[in-house]
Amino acid sequence: MKKILCSICALFMISCALCGTAFAERYENSRFGYSVDVPGGFDWQPESENGDGRSFVCTQVPGEFSVWGSFNALDHTVKEAADFAAQGHRIAYRRVNAKEGWFVLSWLNSKGEIVYRRDWLKDGTFYAMMFVYPKSSQKFFDSVIKNVTRSFSF
Repeated sequence: MKKILCSICALFMISCALCGTAFAERYENSRFGYSVDVPGGFDWQPESENGDGRSFVCTQVPGEFSVWGSFNALDHTVKEAADFAAQGHRIAYRRVNAKEGWFVLSWLNSKGEIVYRRDWLKDGTFYAMMFVYPKSSQKFFDSVIKNVTRSFSF
């Protein structure tokens, strides 16, 4: 019976790790006051020199994501910020919700990797996250993006 329970626990832990949700830790940014869950299986990179954010590199499949905050110094609307972020990219997916104060962009970078970016505007500050991963990691990152985005708070 112990062997069966141990096997079930091990399978559960492996499946959680593969879906990118196991053992999440909370990253809290003191400069901009936002926080986000970082799934297990991501190496935390050093916080940026100016304290605006941090990157996390996946140890299970190729890919990474970054989070950061920035002051809206140019006084952009959400649409203007989306237009600015889209410059130089061939956008595959774009959604702007000015009423709720957010936008999503997705494109392929010069390496053929998928880039997914989501920004929120609140009280003169943009809060952003960006995921970069090869097409071969898309199924894994679909789950990671869903969970990380849900956990983002400011």
